[in-house]
Amino acid sequence: MRLKNLAEYYIMQRRVIRDEQEGGRYEGFSEMGVPVMAHIYDKKSQVTDGTAGMKRESVKLMLIDMPHKAVYDTETKQEAYEMEDMGARLQVGDGVCVYTAPEQGPDYRVREIADPGHLECKLERIG
Repeated sequence: MRLKNLAEYYIMQRRVIRDEQEGGRYEGFSEMGVPVMAHIYDKKSQVTDGTAGMKRESVKLMLIDMPHKAVYDTETKQEAYEMEDMGARLQVGDGVCVYTAPEQGPDYRVREIADPGHLECKLERIG
């Protein structure tokens, strides 16, 4: 399948950051974003904000049409997809800059990845 309406988005790898002073660990994202050509659109599901009763879109679908292969990541114990043209790896939990610049950090997170010939990722809003 050939995708149309491609735009450039940035994928930021999920990292576990260790706090030396407090001794804890928390999730963060890499400093550098990897550019990828993809098509992102809204999924027809809405979340209702309980306090104001406002509806907002919270789930998007991202389609990536690049040569890729599935690999098993032993560190996170989950399947990841290695994109051969860029040398980047995409897995559940990575961040995507949809409306923000890569310097500001990602505003969406990859929730699911399916592989029906191209990569189909469900994105959920962070925050």
